[in-house]
Amino acid sequence: MDGDLTTVRAFTMRTDAGDTLEFEPAPDGTYEFALVHLRDHLRSSDPVMVTYEIRSGLLVAIAVSDG
Repeated sequence: MDGDLTTVRAFTMRTDAGDTLEFEPAPDGTYEFALVHLRDHLRSSDPVMVTYEIRSGLLVAIAVSDG
C-alpha cells in the first residue's frame, strides 16, 4: 500500500493465480470500508474483491469489498 494512516494512494493485490496487480483508487469509488482497512487484510490474508476499470492505461479500483 502507498499511503498513510488515513489515505491510500495505491495498493497492490495478488490474484488467486498468483499475479500481482497495482490499483489506484477512484475518488468516486464505492468502498465497503475505508481503504486503510486493506492493511488488516494484508496481515490476515483475508480476501477482498476489487472491481476496476482501465483508465489511461492504469488500473483504477471503482469498488472494493470483503471477499
